[in-house]
Amino acid sequence: MNSKLLNGKQAMQYLGYKPSKFYRLVEEGSIPQIVIGKSAPRYSITALDRLIATSVKRRKPQLTIRIKPQIPKDPNLIKAIEKLRSA
Repeated sequence: MNSKLLNGKQAMQYLGYKPSKFYRLVEEGSIPQIVIGKSAPRYSITALDRLIATSVKRRKPQLTIRIKPQIPKDPNLIKAIEKLRSA
């Protein structure tokens, strides 16, 4: 178990979050903070790892389908295109 504590900037880098998202999650209570005396809040790596694990489980799988359009090979259409090209 890793009990190292990170400051806010280190925790943001660890999670890969922008400051706005990080502090929004802190205010919501999704990211627990530790305040010792009057010092700035610290964040436990163990708690951040738990947050990562739960957020990965909640993500919906994304399905991407790429479709290549099929153009019908109409002989009349091909002749018309060739005629336009030669004009």
